[in-house]
This record gives sequence, C-alpha cells and structure tokens, in this order.
Amino acid sequence: MKFLIAVLFAWVTAPVMAACNLSIEQYVSIEIESRQHTVDGMAQRLILLQQQANVDLMYEADSEIAQKVNAAFARYDCSPAEHARFGVVHEGDITVYLLSHPEKQAKLEQIKTRFNQYTQSIRAIQPETVPAEENAS
Repeated sequence: MKFLIAVLFAWVTAPVMAACNLSIEQYVSIEIESRQHTVDGMAQRLILLQQQANVDLMYEADSEIAQKVNAAFARYDCSPAEHARFGVVHEGDITVYLLSHPEKQAKLEQIKTRFNQYTQSIRAIQPETVPAEENAS
C-alpha cells in the first residue's frame, strides 16, 4: 500500500499551480478519473502480490499509475493540492451537482467500494501495508 500512500502524499503536498480554474463538473471528472486510476493500480498491485512479484516490478507498476493520476490533474492545469482545496471550498456545490448527476455519484460509490475491497484483499496478503483503520472516504 506504499503506492497509495505515495500518491496521497504527492496529492496533498504538490506545489500549487497558478492557473487552476475548475468548474464543478471538471472537479468531479478529475475526482473520478484520479480515483479510478488509483483503484486500477490497487487491482494491479493485488495481482502482483498474488504472483509474488519482485519489489522492482511493483514499484514500476506504481510509477505508471502515479503518472496517470498526475496526467489527470495536468489536463486541467490543476495541482492535486488545488483540486483538494477546491473540493473543500465548494463542498456544497459539489454535493448539489452529484445529486443532480446520479450516474457520477454512482461511479464514485462504485470506485469507493472497489477501493475498500482491494484494501481488504491486499491487507489479507500483506497486512503490514494497510493499517486497519484506513479506508476510502
């Protein structure tokens, strides 16, 4: 789960870019895409763990996923930190948007469910990598 921690760390601590002008729709699109890449990376990590792949192969796979996540933010000229701040500032508007776009809310819920499933599966194979109290928000 070191990959997830690294992605979250990069997401929170990335330098702030000056030109992040998101709409609520763009915010949600980035949220879905970045979370989907993260979950896809978890699926890949689970397969590699089940195959007892070497650490270098796992780090290579993690790096590819991190590049995809970073590319999602870059397409909108927005850093992960700015995206997170936008989410906090516009939480109410995002909630209203998701209520009027149930397909996007459903997609986020599906991703959250998969995140939790992969977390449990990875924890079963490598319990020291994911503390029991962690889960998707």
